[in-house]
Amino acid sequence: MLALLFTSPWATLIDQTHFVRFLGGHSNALVRLAFIFLTVFTVSLILFNYNLFWKRRPADKSQFYHIMMTITINLLAGLAVTFVCVIVARAIFHIEAVKTYFAFYLFRNLTIAAVVVLVSYVVELVERVRQEKIELLILQRQNIESELAFLKSQIDPHFYLILLRP
Repeated sequence: MLALLFTSPWATLIDQTHFVRFLGGHSNALVRLAFIFLTVFTVSLILFNYNLFWKRRPADKSQFYHIMMTITINLLAGLAVTFVCVIVARAIFHIEAVKTYFAFYLFRNLTIAAVVVLVSYVVELVERVRQEKIELLILQRQNIESELAFLKSQIDPHFYLILLRP
């Protein structure tokens, strides 16, 4: 989804001469568009996998520690993937403005990382609310069972006394 979101503005410019000039004067716009799509898709996949599946919250650490570690690891992952994107783009497209491409890819990857962190935080909150709801239902059931047992203990002696009367 993120890959389509980031690629779609460039797809509208594919036939325009401005887009060809932006791509360095080459007419391999489809290759560059595919490269943008694949890099965004790969970055999204890596960050979503980390944030939703690999990341485990330590029980003994604080909420602040957990948030800071998540942000730090996502920033480092975004930076590492940015270096790889720039190296691959430089090898494929023979770009010369490496700093500009690095800034573009860094901004894009950090934007993706921010979206992924927010989505994973929302997923974590929904999971926590679901777990608390389950615990609440369990406590309500235990409360009802204990009230029922208490009422049964109140009824039982009277029932036996009534049966024993002649």
